[in-house]
Amino acid sequence: LPIIDQSTLPFLLHQILHKSHTKFTKDIHFTYSPFLTILGSGIVTSSSARWRKKRQTYSKIMRITILPTIPSTTLSSYSHFTTFETDTIDLNVIYRNMTLSIISSILLSLEPTECVGNFGRLYLPVMEECNRRVWDPTRRLFFNRSWRKFYREGKELNRYVTDLVE
Repeated sequence: LPIIDQSTLPFLLHQILHKSHTKFTKDIHFTYSPFLTILGSGIVTSSSARWRKKRQTYSKIMRITILPTIPSTTLSSYSHFTTFETDTIDLNVIYRNMTLSIISSILLSLEPTECVGNFGRLYLPVMEECNRRVWDPTRRLFFNRSWRKFYREGKELNRYVTDLVE
């Protein structure tokens, strides 16, 4: 590998991330496939011109409306998740719940307890199954108990979010 001068690194990253995004495609048919139940054809799963259009739409909303609320929401979530009842803690669970709380508080206007409560109860099992399906693609091929449970939980999550949005 060639040695990169530290002063050129920001320029190179800018070229890759901002100028070359059309050269990279998303693996929707394999990697994103399990998540399509939740994500649909939104900004995360779209690419090229469709992605650019969605990105421009969301960018303004994010900068003007949402970005200023992130610090206070993060602090609120942090204080909610830093009370420990045991000597051992699972940072994975804490950070996953805190991230879920911040995102759902900002985007869905949920209180931290609701984020981890009803929404988390519906969202987290679906995401865990999606992750399992990425690592073991055969899980989505067999119509067994886990497939039916995933389908049922996905429908319930979609219904819950649809009711919130409406």
